[in-house]
Amino acid sequence: MVGWKKDGSDQKVTVNLTAAYRKQAKTVTRRATFGSKDGHFLIEDHLKEPTGAVRWAVVTRADFEIDGAHLTLKQSGKRLVITRLDTAGGEWEEFSLKPSTARENQNEGFHLLGFTAQPKEALTLQVAWKLE
Repeated sequence: MVGWKKDGSDQKVTVNLTAAYRKQAKTVTRRATFGSKDGHFLIEDHLKEPTGAVRWAVVTRADFEIDGAHLTLKQSGKRLVITRLDTAGGEWEEFSLKPSTARENQNEGFHLLGFTAQPKEALTLQVAWKLE
């Protein structure tokens, strides 16, 4: 953990992920903001000098719907709306979770949902989460 702070009703924590992604970018940090007033959650990933395209994704069993910048997950009568706030490019899409051999777990019922942003010297990805 790099830092924590309270900003009004929001609480923010920043984590240095550079060691985990050392072959993919010069530095990688993730800031998570928890909005206690309205229940929002924001993830901001900051990458310096990525070596290639950057995929941001989640794995879920939920049914889903893509509508522009919004990805809506639906399960057990609840909806989680995940919204892209950055303009780094790449559209929400479903990626394959099928492994290369039949002997491996086939990941049936799971979805890999995300986007791919092209590299820039400094890249910021912002994704907001809100339970409805």
